[in-house]
Amino acid sequence: MCEVDGGNGLIAQRAALAHELASAPGTLLTIPFLRHLGVQSVRYVPGDAVLRLPIEAHLENSFDMVHGGVTMTLLDVCMAMAARSVINESLAVSATGESHGVVTIEMKTSFLAPGMGTLFARGACLQKGASLLFCEGELFDLKGHLVATMAIHNRRIVLAARPSGVVTSDCFRLEDQQLPDLEEGQLLVRNHYMSLDPYMRGRMDDAKSYAAPQALGQTMQGATVGIVEQSRNAQFAVGDHVVGMFGWQHYGVSDGKAIAKIDASKIPMSAFVGVMGMPGATAWYGLNRIIDPKPGETIVVSAASGAVGAVVGQLAKFKGCRVVGVAGGAEKCRVVVDAFGFDACIDYKAGRLYEDLAAATPDGIDGNFENVGGPVLDAVLRRMNGFGRIAVCGLIAGYNGEDIALKSTRSILVNRLKVQGFIISEHMADWPKAHAEIGQAIIDGKLHYKETIAQGLEQAPEAFIGLLKGKNLGKQLVKLV
Repeated sequence: MCEVDGGNGLIAQRAALAHELASAPGTLLTIPFLRHLGVQSVRYVPGDAVLRLPIEAHLENSFDMVHGGVTMTLLDVCMAMAARSVINESLAVSATGESHGVVTIEMKTSFLAPGMGTLFARGACLQKGASLLFCEGELFDLKGHLVATMAIHNRRIVLAARPSGVVTSDCFRLEDQQLPDLEEGQLLVRNHYMSLDPYMRGRMDDAKSYAAPQALGQTMQGATVGIVEQSRNAQFAVGDHVVGMFGWQHYGVSDGKAIAKIDASKIPMSAFVGVMGMPGATAWYGLNRIIDPKPGETIVVSAASGAVGAVVGQLAKFKGCRVVGVAGGAEKCRVVVDAFGFDACIDYKAGRLYEDLAAATPDGIDGNFENVGGPVLDAVLRRMNGFGRIAVCGLIAGYNGEDIALKSTRSILVNRLKVQGFIISEHMADWPKAHAEIGQAIIDGKLHYKETIAQGLEQAPEAFIGLLKGKNLGKQLVKLV
């Protein structure tokens, strides 16, 4: 988020914002926050470099309006115009194909301060190919005095309160914070997608677990994928695509540790926090290292339409297994069979869980990838064959405090079962092999995945609540750009 302030720093503006605002030259621009102030549209023609707004508004020096989920000010509009002028006019072109230059835009308005009169916005921009790498801006008055500079602010969601049972929207709080200038060795990443995962529910409780609980008042944790916008780190360049754990926020600042570059040329960026991220590695590890399936065996996967379960089933099919999924609802079961290639799928909401599972597993169950627990796991235990293997990845049925007690634990003894829970972050050595296999299968068109995408950071709480209720199909993401 950007806001006009009285500082003297010169900070890069988000390229995506400039592209969003600066539409085709010579056309009318309809900008929501200007319309809110009574201006329906403005006309900008490259070369003229004058943005005329026929309105006098008595507003405070700093104000915010939202456009496309991004908070902006009048200065943002001016810098977007400057960026478009640089791109269209190609003021200077280097041997590397970069275009750059400085454009001044005259503003006949007193939006920023009543009585200030004419202001000039000066924008410096750099473009390479179709990407605007940066756009910087300052505002001056007629005497050349600096009035304001463009500063990057971050918008984030923090944990405001711990849930008591079911998660509600008041457990979260939306906050804005100004980002400091980068220090030597640091880089700034604009997050494009963030991941929502069931494990986050457990972190919200202040209870003993394999990881420390999510701290109150701090940014919600989670995986992100984005693009480097500023860098003072020799290992990362502006424009690099990276994955990290920046959590529920627009921007992340890093020293280069705990982030990794990705190649999004063959696989979409969003997949790197899904099938090519933690969920994919989780699926691969639980199946290969714990269940260790053999051709002809029967494997059951709960939450089969989810980000992890869908991958487990497809990898098991590649190994020659019969694969049966368990999912909630007829539509999810249809996708599990038709899109993901499972042999059968049991709709646990139909009320015949055990009967339908028995019919789909006439030879019993040799391996189970468990994401749910409770009645689903209990039904599976009743169908397990001798020396069967169960990989316990999640117990989402009990994340809100529900009773998930098992009645069929005798099966563990009489069938000499191997039941093993695992946390994928403890097995990082297997991630490269997992992602190499999954990535190649995606490129070859053999492995398929689905995504449910919420638009805008503000939608993250409701999307997360929906995830815990099983409303998503495939990987639940939030698109931030």
